[in-house]
Amino acid sequence: MQTDSRSARTKRVSAGVAVVSALALTGGALGAGPVNAQNASTDSARTTTISKKGVKYKCKATNSVVDQIVGGPQQFLIDGKLVFKGKFKPGTKIRSGAQRLTLVLPKKLVRKVRKDLKVKRVKGSAKMSWDFKAKPGGVTKVPVKGLRSPWRKVPKKGTMRIPVKGTAGSYKIKKGTKNVKLYAPKRFLIHARLAPPVLGSVKKTDLRCKFNGKSRKLGTLMK
Repeated sequence: MQTDSRSARTKRVSAGVAVVSALALTGGALGAGPVNAQNASTDSARTTTISKKGVKYKCKATNSVVDQIVGGPQQFLIDGKLVFKGKFKPGTKIRSGAQRLTLVLPKKLVRKVRKDLKVKRVKGSAKMSWDFKAKPGGVTKVPVKGLRSPWRKVPKKGTMRIPVKGTAGSYKIKKGTKNVKLYAPKRFLIHARLAPPVLGSVKKTDLRCKFNGKSRKLGTLMK
C-alpha cells in the first residue's frame, strides 16, 4: 500500500510539473482565464482590412489635344483593398500593409480611348494620399508610394481594369485621440503613357482627378 501511495504522489507531481511547463512555454498564467486573453487582444498589434468599390472621380487630361478629343473630363472609378497594422490606440503608429488599388475605366471611356484617341495600350503611375481624420486632431495626409502599372492592352469594348500596388506611410495616433477614420483623397494625379501616340505625336498626358461621389469615407480605424 505504501508503494502504491508513493507512486500516486509521484504521478501527481509529474503532472503538475508538466502543466506548469506547458503554461510557461505558451506564455499562459495559472488562474488568468479569459481576462488575460482579453488584455492580450487589446494590447497586441492587429491587422485591419478596408475594402471599397466604385469610388467615383472625374479626371481631366492636362494635354489639350487629348482633352478635346475625348470631350472634356471623364468618369473613372477606384476599387481598393487596403491593409493597416498597429495597436490602434493613442500614442501608437498605424503602419501600412498591402495597398491594392484598381483604376476602372467605364465602357464609355474605353470606347473613347480606343476609337477616338486610337490608343491600344496604356501604362502609367499615380500620385495620391489617404486622409486620416482624427477626432480631435483633424486631417493628416499620408502619401501612397509605388502606384505603377506596366503596359496594358485597351479592350475593344467593355470596361478596363488597371490594378496597382502601393505602400502608404505610417500614421502616428496622438494622445487624446478618440477615433480615427480613413478617407479617399479629394484629388489625385495620374501620369499616363499612350501607345500609339495620339495623332502621331502625343505620347503622354497627366490626368487631374477630382472626387465626385457622395462620401469619401472608406472606413474606421479606431473608435
